[in-house]
Amino acid sequence: MQLLKKSNRRELFLELYIAVVFTVFTAFRVSSSASFLLMAVLSFVFWFGITWIAIRLFEPIRNKCRSIFGKMDQTMDKISNTPFFFLCLGILVVLWIPAYLALFPGGFLYDGPEQLCQWLGLMELWDNHPIAHTVLLGVLYDIGSTVGKTPNAGIAVYSAVQMITVAGAFACLFRVMKQSGASAIFLLLSFIWVAINPFLQVLSLCSTKDIFFGAFMLFFMSFFYLWLNNDKASGKVLIPCMIFGLLMCLFRHPVIHIFTFLLVLIPFFKLTRSKKIWTMAAIAVVIVIAGAFSLICHNVLHLKSGNQRELLSVPMQQMAYVCNLHLNGNEVKISEEQLAQVETFISEEGIMNYQPDSADPVKSTFDTESYKNHLSDNLKLYFELGIHNPVEYAFAFRSLVYPYFLSEEMPHVGLMFLDPSEAMQNKTQVIRDSKFMLYYKVLLYETAGMGYSRIPIAASLFRPGLCIWLIAAAIGICVYRKKGNNLLLLIPMALYAAALLIGPVALVRYLFPLIMLVPFLFFLILSGKKEDFTKGK
Repeated sequence: MQLLKKSNRRELFLELYIAVVFTVFTAFRVSSSASFLLMAVLSFVFWFGITWIAIRLFEPIRNKCRSIFGKMDQTMDKISNTPFFFLCLGILVVLWIPAYLALFPGGFLYDGPEQLCQWLGLMELWDNHPIAHTVLLGVLYDIGSTVGKTPNAGIAVYSAVQMITVAGAFACLFRVMKQSGASAIFLLLSFIWVAINPFLQVLSLCSTKDIFFGAFMLFFMSFFYLWLNNDKASGKVLIPCMIFGLLMCLFRHPVIHIFTFLLVLIPFFKLTRSKKIWTMAAIAVVIVIAGAFSLICHNVLHLKSGNQRELLSVPMQQMAYVCNLHLNGNEVKISEEQLAQVETFISEEGIMNYQPDSADPVKSTFDTESYKNHLSDNLKLYFELGIHNPVEYAFAFRSLVYPYFLSEEMPHVGLMFLDPSEAMQNKTQVIRDSKFMLYYKVLLYETAGMGYSRIPIAASLFRPGLCIWLIAAAIGICVYRKKGNNLLLLIPMALYAAALLIGPVALVRYLFPLIMLVPFLFFLILSGKKEDFTKGK
């Protein structure tokens, strides 16, 4: 039997990789082992076939696009990069004004009310939420409420600045993709996707740290791509990389660890010696400044650190589920001594209130200090329960994370529309005052009501979890094409996505930074080689 040619082996690797990864994502839909196996077999056949066809149709489709849309590329060439940026920014802001009016004064929900109360002195200021975001929210609120004389005016100013920042991040991405050779039709389709995506419109107006963080991440990725893939890019490109990298660290605590991991990996990638040194130096500066900021907050300003129990959401859910089954008379392998040990850091009330798709009921009674005081014994307990109850552990983990992969089943998506007056910590008299109620109902239906899922193409393209599928596919494609630079870009995205899987609940706001990256991910997938999906000249 003749061995496969090297090129064919590489194609087979890509086909198998995507089929296996997407099979796992698809099979998350089911919980029973028998159904999982059947779903896995059917999914593997489906995804392998789709990938096999897509790889062989890519070249003909790319060539056809070049011949049909060649004139659009010529027209696009006539627009210089800076005017193109402001054109994209201006059109996006105008198209999103209806959403701004519909949600006026903005989505003041999630952690926003608590952070504003901390800024106004109604609650103790502490580092449970990023201080940088609390300060930004407070300053913009003060400006708006001073000028407009109402709390709503303060949030309206914050929402407007945030929406413009998000639009600016997309405009920056479109400029970088245009500068890097993206075809006109690809840019147009990407722009339309961003402009009409209901999740982007709603979330860009939500007062949660994830939104500004997502904008900063998109800015960083755009400039970092330009630095890594453009041989003519000057060292000045690293300045915005450092600025937005630092802002990412200041707006999400765990991100400094992602940059640290990135710093360790850079020496193993094929960059020129000069570019490698400058890249490592820039990332090191980001880490040092972010670390210094954290030290000042905790040791100079003496701000109390946040509770670390969220990082333990998965293990606490798994142990609570086993204990819950035991207390309800189900057969699981746990002794009374082990149950008593679990109850030293998770109360019986928390165990009985176990909820599969959210760790919050268990987390609210979790005693972090008690758990840490006997860390080695509790870790041993965790692994012992897992060894004897693997199916229960797998179910508890799956129940927390599967909405990320099948986000049409995301149970808490309606939180995006929570009225500010219903927020637990809202002591600021901010109220919902929609100026465009008809469009508010449209957005509510298309997002919380999953109305987009009834439209064949939109059902796939607007699905929030699409970003995770694209990251997984892009990693395999970059390895297949030996594009180490693009793989270096994907590492922070993959690490951030992995961090979501240890969180307390699957919320669409957590996905927002990755949703923003969808056009960029398509660009990486379709332009892995210089000639792929670029202008035909």
